[in-house]
Amino acid sequence: NKMYWIDVLHGSIVQSSLNGDNIEDTVTGLRFPVDFALDTRSRRIYWVQSDKDVGKHKIGSANLDGTDVIDVLTDLDHTTSIDIFLSGTYDVIANTDKLTTIWANIKVK
Repeated sequence: NKMYWIDVLHGSIVQSSLNGDNIEDTVTGLRFPVDFALDTRSRRIYWVQSDKDVGKHKIGSANLDGTDVIDVLTDLDHTTSIDIFLSGTYDVIANTDKLTTIWANIKVK
């Protein structure tokens, strides 16, 4: 019973109750977060962040309360979105002439 969103200016993922009360930072210290997805089954959040200085992206993860922050995939090119499927994350890289996909099998704790 929470809603989540990205605060790009402060580099964080924020949560609140569904009526907008009890706003709190869940994950902080992110560099240019661009998208996130919730895995409610494993109670984890996954996000894509960009390091525009070096032109690379990465996928990170944490528990829904913001603890246990880890890097899942690093050194990715042009990654802009993430979705959760039953057995991993699916990353779509948009190019001008094609779509490229990367599949990552992630073990859920």
